[in-house]
Amino acid sequence: MLALIAPGCSLVPKQQKSTPPPPNTDTSPDQGGIGTPITLRGTQTELEVRVTSVLDPAPASPGDQTLSPRDRFLGVELVLRNIGQGVYAESPLSDSKMFAGVTEANSVNLIGGPCGGRFALHVTLRPGQRATGCVPFELRSGLRPSRFQFALDSGFGPEVGTWRLR
Repeated sequence: MLALIAPGCSLVPKQQKSTPPPPNTDTSPDQGGIGTPITLRGTQTELEVRVTSVLDPAPASPGDQTLSPRDRFLGVELVLRNIGQGVYAESPLSDSKMFAGVTEANSVNLIGGPCGGRFALHVTLRPGQRATGCVPFELRSGLRPSRFQFALDSGFGPEVGTWRLR
């Protein structure tokens, strides 16, 4: 058996070249205050995130107890809007951090009140969808929350939005 191979042809299939994600064309700041929308990219999609208010203290149900009697519950109310092409299916609580100066507040899961319920634990947003809810934290009494951070991919995303809270 005789096989002829034409010049420039190959019997080995070509491998697909992987293409990098499109360049970031977002020119909005990654910092702001309450009410400032910040666009954040993750590995799956892109969100516009806006902090609308801080609940200090955050009302809770009688079954919700702080870890220490010297602590209180706080909440950050958010609006999330999926402006990307992929699905956002994450826990906003895992994507969030709150600070009082250099002290990081503890993230908690509340049963009741405006920060209780499903929003903090899991949100699924298809492109174009939005959700509003509250993310709860626990902070020592006497400390004032100073900033809130949000990053996709369980907080490990390449972009971090930071909001000043006072």
